Amino acid sequence: MNEITKSGTFLDVDEHGYLVSDAAFDKILPPWSEAVDYARQLEVHRLGDRLHSLYLRGSVPRGRALAGRSDLDLFAVLFDDNSSQPTAPPQFDGFLFRFPFVASIESSHITLANVHGPFHYYRFVMKVSAVCIHGEDLLPQIPPYTTDAPIAEEWFRIFPHLVDQFVRDFDESTNHDAKKRLCHDMMKAFLRAGMLLVMKRQSAYTRDLYPSYQCFSKYYPAQEPAMRRCLELAVNPESEGQRLLPFVTDFAEWMRHATEAEFGALELLPAELVR
Repeated sequence: MNEITKSGTFLDVDEHGYLVSDAAFDKILPPWSEAVDYARQLEVHRLGDRLHSLYLRGSVPRGRALAGRSDLDLFAVLFDDNSSQPTAPPQFDGFLFRFPFVASIESSHITLANVHGPFHYYRFVMKVSAVCIHGEDLLPQIPPYTTDAPIAEEWFRIFPHLVDQFVRDFDESTNHDAKKRLCHDMMKAFLRAGMLLVMKRQSAYTRDLYPSYQCFSKYYPAQEPAMRRCLELAVNPESEGQRLLPFVTDFAEWMRHATEAEFGALELLPAELVR
């Protein structure tokens, strides 16, 4: 059983009040750099001429990766998402055997239109937590963000779709490890949603799990046990749905009421924005 790591940092804020990313390409160190380059080659081959640029986010480009605990989280920007040829799923078979220090690997994608569109959330995530590892780097084109930016409101207009997708995928999966991965991802999403909920009041931002839990619990002490449960399940995920699914749906419903109290009623964004 993995222990909860009571560590993590908040992003620095510059003299103008803008959040400063702590991710950098030169922080991707061996042996992680070899794994990143191999994953990059796989994605470039898979996505072909639809790929505009490819990004890496998480602990690896921050130089904080832990063997056996850290993921490779890839993020592709496609020129379009309307090809008559559907995008093939990522082909990472054998990757973890080749790079056993990587806990897991995943790749999501959005389109160039999403990046340049009216909503800020994906631009925000790219700006504060990602580095470009292939293609034209869009990050210099994205304006900086403060903790007052309307990121949380936008995220909570997507978050219910994420919960619904988790429930569907969990119900449909028959694979023990896949269910645990879904649990792991959903719990991280709850922790980061909790941070976004209090970001303006805290005047700080982090994607790290433990400080996200601490900040949320500071403003919502009655919900500390629920967020503590999210932290525990993010570190030691479960595949048994009898307890997990009611917990997810109940906490998601509480969070919906909390976001309405914080931001007012929020109209949901299209479900296809969830990747």
